[in-house]
Amino acid sequence: MLATDWRLRAVVITAIAAVVLVLIVLTDGSDSVVDVEAFAQDVQRLTTEANADFDRIAPVEVERRCAAGDAGACDQHATHAAAAAARIEGLFAALAQLPLPGGSRGWADDYVEALAALRDGWQAQAEALAEADEPAFDTARAATIEARAREQRLRLQFERDYAEVLTARE
Repeated sequence: MLATDWRLRAVVITAIAAVVLVLIVLTDGSDSVVDVEAFAQDVQRLTTEANADFDRIAPVEVERRCAAGDAGACDQHATHAAAAAARIEGLFAALAQLPLPGGSRGWADDYVEALAALRDGWQAQAEALAEADEPAFDTARAATIEARAREQRLRLQFERDYAEVLTARE
């Protein structure tokens, strides 16, 4: 009876350990579970589309004219900035659907932070313009410019890091 109990316990413990190991592999984003090529292509597509949308939705020239004091441009830019912030929410949702290879976790965290800062900057610009708060607009604009540069650096870093995978299909 004791031998049977011991064997049963060993089988149960082994099964539990196997399940835990599988869960760790799946939740850790191991490259053996995630199709890295598909991940890299999806991220490149999503970030490239978003970058083009940012340029279209919130033209830098309108923002510059607003910063220079053009009231009409400020009215336009308030709408543009709010739309750009909303576009980032869509990008967050799309990126969250992708399986994340373990080696991409650090980049993904940094990229999400940059996007959040960019979204917050555009939202702050829209709010400052709605309140006609020029110092707040200037502060938000500076933060947005910095966040946009960081987002672009991270996007380019991703393309460099995954260049081999991204060019494999071409």
